[in-house]
Order: sequence, then structure tokens, then C-alpha cells
Amino acid sequence: RCAQAAGALQRGSEDWHVVFFGAAQTGELAEEGVRDGRGHGTFTRAVAEGLVKEMHGPNGSNLYLAKVADYVRTAVARDTDGRQNPVFSSETFRDYVLSK
Repeated sequence: RCAQAAGALQRGSEDWHVVFFGAAQTGELAEEGVRDGRGHGTFTRAVAEGLVKEMHGPNGSNLYLAKVADYVRTAVARDTDGRQNPVFSSETFRDYVLSK
């Protein structure tokens, strides 16, 4: 379903850029986790951590999409022992600056 949703979003994105982030690939389950004490799922926790870590990382004041995506993919796969692998899709991928 994630791949279908990504395709539908891409087809409707002629005038604006759409980036799709899915919590898991087709046939995988998005795992819930309570390790952080807040009850976030593994994917949501990794996105929040990635945004914070990359915001304070070596890129200075710029927050880059590709760095956050790499962090999320790695963290989720690690924390689920490879059972969950996020999907990242962009028809015209560029390393967008999310924040300056």
C-alpha cells in the first residue's frame, strides 16, 4: 500500500514537490514501541530523533531531507532487527533543505 500511495502522490505532483515517507514496506508491519516512554511507534520515534540530531549536526544551521531519511532508514531497520524498513519516495529527488 505504501508503494501505491507513493505512486498516486507522484502522479499528482506536477506543480509542486511531493516526498513520501512510509513507515514500512509492502508485507511488513509498522512496529509499535514504548522504549522512549511516550508510546511512539518505531518509525515516528526515528523521525523525531533524526530531525533533532540532524538539526544539531555538522551541517550547521541547515536541516537536509536526505540526512533525515538516511537516519530514519538505519534506525528503524536496526531497532526492529530488519523486520521493518521505511519507504522513501520522491519522483524528482533533490536533497531538500527542510530548515535553515
